[in-house]
Amino acid sequence: MFYYCETESHAEIRQLQFCHAHLLNLFGRQLNMNTYS
Repeated sequence: MFYYCETESHAEIRQLQFCHAHLLNLFGRQLNMNTYS
């Protein structure tokens, strides 16, 4: 699931933890960006 943040934070380990905590919010947000990947 970390790849969701990977698009926005280049999979930074530090950011990964942040994304993991806000995965629910990012999931909907990144879902739109998922088409870009």
